[in-house]
Amino acid sequence: MTNTPDTAWWNKNYPSDARTRAFVDMAMAQVEGCQNYLAATNGIPGVVRVACIESFWVNVRLLVEFLVKLPNDPRNANARTLVPDWQKPTGGLADRLLKDWLTASANVMHFDKKERAPKDLADVTPMSDEDYQRIARDVRTVYEQFCKAADAHH
Repeated sequence: MTNTPDTAWWNKNYPSDARTRAFVDMAMAQVEGCQNYLAATNGIPGVVRVACIESFWVNVRLLVEFLVKLPNDPRNANARTLVPDWQKPTGGLADRLLKDWLTASANVMHFDKKERAPKDLADVTPMSDEDYQRIARDVRTVYEQFCKAADAHH
């Protein structure tokens, strides 16, 4: 016999909005946690480093979509699902994050011929530790704005 509660218990005690928020929090934790392992010289096996790179980018893409792009697809949640009056960022921060979303899309989500597998690698700008740190900071900035708005909303 198991002590695992049934789905009715979970639905009552951990409703959909709370689960969505937990997944947003988990995505932010992945961005920041993986960012620490992205340097080529950190001594972890290559396959683990690549898994960290891909998790970083997948979660950056996920958070930018949720917080900035706000797709209007009834199948998917976005920030306005939890905070109906959420105002996405504008200006330079939003521009950088949208560019990061494109980078993630081209280099992780798709086998983009121009970005991921270009004819000439001289056309590719490698990411530096500072680039990864800036991306994590930018995502963190918007995430914190969302958390503040979500906490005030509830």
